[in-house]
Parts: sequence; structure tokens; C-alpha cells
Amino acid sequence: MAEKQLDHHAPHKGARAERSIFCAGCQAHTKHVCSVDKNKEVLCTCDACGRALKFAFPEHQDHIASMLDAHHKGNVGQIRTEVAEADRAAMDALFLKRMGVTP
Repeated sequence: MAEKQLDHHAPHKGARAERSIFCAGCQAHTKHVCSVDKNKEVLCTCDACGRALKFAFPEHQDHIASMLDAHHKGNVGQIRTEVAEADRAAMDALFLKRMGVTP
């Protein structure tokens, strides 16, 4: 049976733009697809891992650069992909246990 492929860009309806942004999950600059969501926030999804980044709709174009710079500085070295995956698996197991579901 073929493995189902996730469409990381599914939330992006309407105008979309691609931009290289630092991804906290990948710990590298990667291509992100960005759009405005229903809450009028900018949603950027990493093309490599699917991790999403949201920030307030900027008042001016130069605000985007400063917000992305602050995001990079705040996330560099914070999360490694392997750690995030292990944490996610542990949280899933704990969630199922608390919900009374036997895997």
C-alpha cells in the first residue's frame, strides 16, 4: 500500500509567496510557502518538513525582515529535528495512554 503524502501547502489558499526562512525544525534556511490565513496572520510552511510559522500581518515590508530575523535568532539551536520527533512520539504515547487508548 502506498504511503499517503501530506500536502504541507494545503492551508495556503489564495495568494501565495515562496521565501527562504529559517526553519526551527530543520535548523536551516529552507523554502517556505507563505500566505495570509483567515485570522489575517502570515502563515509560512516549510517545504522540507511541514513545520509552520505564524506572525502578525506586517504594517510595512521592512517589518517582515525584522520579524524573520528575530525568529531566526530566537530559534537557532533550540530544537533539533531528532529531538522534536522523539518528543512528538513520546507525547503521542502519553496522549493515547491518558485517553485510555491501547496502541
